[in-house]
Amino acid sequence: MEGRSRPSGGILSLVEGSHCKSQANRRSENRMVTANIPFQFLTQLAVQFNWSDVLFGLNRGLIRRQIAIDRATSHVSAGSNSAEELELAIMHDSDDVQRVVVQLASLEHASDELSSEHKWALILLAWIEVNLATINDPLSVIEEVYADFGYPRELSPFVRYMPSDKPDRGSVSLNEARMLEELHAFVSSTLLRPSKASEPQ
Repeated sequence: MEGRSRPSGGILSLVEGSHCKSQANRRSENRMVTANIPFQFLTQLAVQFNWSDVLFGLNRGLIRRQIAIDRATSHVSAGSNSAEELELAIMHDSDDVQRVVVQLASLEHASDELSSEHKWALILLAWIEVNLATINDPLSVIEEVYADFGYPRELSPFVRYMPSDKPDRGSVSLNEARMLEELHAFVSSTLLRPSKASEPQ
């Protein structure tokens, strides 16, 4: 139904539009995964992101404008003398936040190998994993992210309809349990920073 939002335990939502008939081709321009990821969680990630990625997250409804303010404040506290970051750091949550983030993104050089869409797919995967206890069907949510963010290869091992070279454990529930175990291992070893360190993102 147009404009309806289906919650996933309060962690992510799916804004639904037209129905997609094929499970492996669920992406639609009228369907979009949204979230409300906190700044503190973003600082725990090994995924390096920049202002262009922040802008993507704002435009896709993955973060609130306060995240941009918090990031600018963190950079200023670490010694940044960027006029745009200084301006953003003292802002309240307003439409001007988007304007300054656009300016900051335009000043960056495109040097990252991963696109913003790809990075946010990984961030959402980590966000899902650390919130498994509050999500009714986490593998279904991962499948939504997989389809909505360009089918990144890192997510395919956790998508039930994708081919797998793993031996069958004898039941759907056992196979899915293994996927969640492997999800935890991947997020812990690859996407999250070690518990100590934290440079401002």
